Amino acid sequence: MRSELVDRVGGGERLTVDAVRALPYCCATFAEACRCCSLNPFLKRQLTGDVELDAGVRLRRGTVILFNAWAINNDPANWPRPDRFRPERFLTADGDFDDRKMALVVPFGFGKRRCIGVEMGRGLCLLMAASIVRQFDITLDTERPDFDPVFGIGLAPRPHRLRFSPRAR
Repeated sequence: MRSELVDRVGGGERLTVDAVRALPYCCATFAEACRCCSLNPFLKRQLTGDVELDAGVRLRRGTVILFNAWAINNDPANWPRPDRFRPERFLTADGDFDDRKMALVVPFGFGKRRCIGVEMGRGLCLLMAASIVRQFDITLDTERPDFDPVFGIGLAPRPHRLRFSPRAR
């Protein structure tokens, strides 16, 4: 997230969710972080009715299906060079946030069972991140962080050491 962009919004000392949501690069950075960090690698659904797939495959009501969220969020068909952190992939040619691309990312689930608090959570995450960037210059202790996830019940990012220096205003 670019601190100079955050400095231009909010007017006073307090930022608002609406002000931060108006920053396309801020929204794109959050979307890319969600894409890169699939904390819940699998999403589970149980069929409420019989379904017939292509090639005549039938699935009966009650069948449990697991969706590999990590694979969806790292599919090269949708995300060229998925191993790279590139917020720009969520921006349109004219620099606006492309909310349609956010629909391809599934950190909050999808469909009728999508997390009910997704918009509130997204807004609060954006607000917290922008508030931190507004107050501090942040640098990594290492030249290139290791983005390979730690596997367990879920996926977790590897710890990174950061340095926070108060920004001169």
